[in-house]
Amino acid sequence: MTTISRTMVISPHGPSLAKWLNPVAFARTMFGHRNLIWQFVKRDLLNRTRGTHLGFAWDILNPLLMLVVYTFVFNTILQVRLSGKPQEGPFEYALYLFAGLTAFQMFAEPFGRSAAQITSKRNFVKKMAFPLEIFAVSGVLTSVAHAAVGFALVFLATLIIPSSSVSWTALLLPILLLPAIFLAIAAGWSLGAMGVYYRDLQQFLGSSVTRLLFFATPIIYSIDTVPVKFVWILYLNPLTVVVSGVRSVVLAGEQPNWLAWGIWTAISLVAMLMSYAIFMRTRRGFADVI
Repeated sequence: MTTISRTMVISPHGPSLAKWLNPVAFARTMFGHRNLIWQFVKRDLLNRTRGTHLGFAWDILNPLLMLVVYTFVFNTILQVRLSGKPQEGPFEYALYLFAGLTAFQMFAEPFGRSAAQITSKRNFVKKMAFPLEIFAVSGVLTSVAHAAVGFALVFLATLIIPSSSVSWTALLLPILLLPAIFLAIAAGWSLGAMGVYYRDLQQFLGSSVTRLLFFATPIIYSIDTVPVKFVWILYLNPLTVVVSGVRSVVLAGEQPNWLAWGIWTAISLVAMLMSYAIFMRTRRGFADVI
């Protein structure tokens, strides 16, 4: 009589990526953590100005001071034109510049911190049951809240400046920001996971990559001034679609490039889902490294 012994093999690997690539499960998870995400967003907003005398006023003063410098250098000294108007004045330039800067900073701020997304929260990493994936979402939503203040200033200025007006197309603004929001969250997950194992990544993102993105995005210059044969290169940058679209719908009262927006929205959604899967697949090793 032959006895067959059966041995149970326990794989050291976690669930397959397919489990985390399910968009329904992904949406259910994020919705389930909505209260916790909101708590961290409120905490981040309060921590930025805690202990200062001016408080939330710095959220307005900082971009305005930067705007004054950029406006003086590029509009007065270099005489750059952004709005396309033949008689563009400093007010029109300031509006176009400020709108572009606000859209860019909404992405660049969480992107620059993405590699330190996990390493800066060691206490939470040690708690295996804590949903670390919420930090990427809360960080981006905090940046969106700051951007909302900037866009509110833009809308206010268009009502005050006689040469400007608000069109119905401004209602499209939240939709146009989606690619930047999705990609920023994707960066928080993928680069945050990589940053646990490669600490130099934070320095690289915060300096080289962010600066390169700034000049590769038509913020301080108009896309109309770029030679036609090179315009397609700018559209390889998703922020070009976002910044140009924001200016079109808010300040020019025009429709954005819906084809480019649709392509980058689809890409950003896929990138976000894949980054989430990678993050959830690798998070079990964070505590050992940190």
